[in-house]
Amino acid sequence: MYKDTGNKILTMANVIAGIGIAASVIGGIITMQESVLLGLGIVIIGSLLAWVSCLLMAGFGELVLNTLEMVNLLRKANSGASAYHATGMSEAFNRPATKTTQDEKEQRTFQPKLSS
Repeated sequence: MYKDTGNKILTMANVIAGIGIAASVIGGIITMQESVLLGLGIVIIGSLLAWVSCLLMAGFGELVLNTLEMVNLLRKANSGASAYHATGMSEAFNRPATKTTQDEKEQRTFQPKLSS
């Protein structure tokens, strides 16, 4: 029931938009018997409103899909973690990771001297 929720949300958004557009067209055709201009307005405005109202739901469905994809990619990346992560070794320098002291930070920062 809760598997593949992102695609289910997208499908539901499309179905609801389709029903809303179909209802607008049918309502517009029925109204055209009395007033053609009013019937065309109902078809056009009703269809646009049905489509726009489902954009938020479709966007949420895509957000769920993208989040699940990111989680899966992170799980794959973490499952192949090297031994350096487990031992506390820094991969960049192949040495134990150490904390940087305040003096080392100040030496790395370029501070231009202003002439007076």
